[in-house]
Amino acid sequence: MTTPSIELSPGEIDDFLMAVNDRYGYDFRLYARASFTRRVQVAMSREKVDTLAALTDLLVGNADCFSRTLDALTVSVTEMFRDPATFCALRDMVFPYLQTFSELKIWHPGCSTGEEVYSLAIFLEEAGLFNRAICYGTDINPRALKSAREGIVKPGTLPEVTRAYIDAGGRYSFSRYYNAAYANAILAPALKRNLLFADHNLVTDQKFGDMNLILCRNVLIYFDRELQRRVVQLLWDSLAVGGFLCLGAREHLEGANQLAGCRVVGKAERIYQKKS
Repeated sequence: MTTPSIELSPGEIDDFLMAVNDRYGYDFRLYARASFTRRVQVAMSREKVDTLAALTDLLVGNADCFSRTLDALTVSVTEMFRDPATFCALRDMVFPYLQTFSELKIWHPGCSTGEEVYSLAIFLEEAGLFNRAICYGTDINPRALKSAREGIVKPGTLPEVTRAYIDAGGRYSFSRYYNAAYANAILAPALKRNLLFADHNLVTDQKFGDMNLILCRNVLIYFDRELQRRVVQLLWDSLAVGGFLCLGAREHLEGANQLAGCRVVGKAERIYQKKS
């Protein structure tokens, strides 16, 4: 069985990228090469192939194989209330501004299986903002989006999720937001009423409406610098004037001089406002 340490040449990766783009329309050419190569190695291990050419042949001829491979290529690392301090900052620094609007549009690009979307929905509900909000969660992985729509808390994570909810400033018992179903906890249907999950590709698709708040956390780290610059511009263009962009702990806008009217709202939490 192939291990993730197998060496792959740049030429092999280039051929693989071209085949994936030609056959399925997914363009990974501007993803950070080192981390992308590791994910390709994981895909090879899962499919039990010893060469990248063998994996390429499999996925080109088999859509199910590509679906599994896409799971490896698009990192689905997410959890509810991740970085609780960020949710505290959003509540303290951003929600008071959002209170001034009768309608809100919020976007979570690269939402994976939707944990962040539900987390914010809970705090919007507690702030009295959820009824006036439409929250969009987008991703390029159909299987991840299917999981997001189901709204199932991952088995075994409920104690950690409950602690993170409390650390993020939750006002109630977290049990009010889910229903127990055998070994799973299913998030309450009321949390789904203003959520829309859809396909959107940050690499190839256009801007996504005029948003009051965009949370794109720990997505840019998987792109090379040129793609980061392009995606930041797309996110910025997708904000309404006065809207807020929240990035991940390892991402920032410092040096992004193509952005006009950028105000740093929370430096530690990577929260920025579009002023003009």
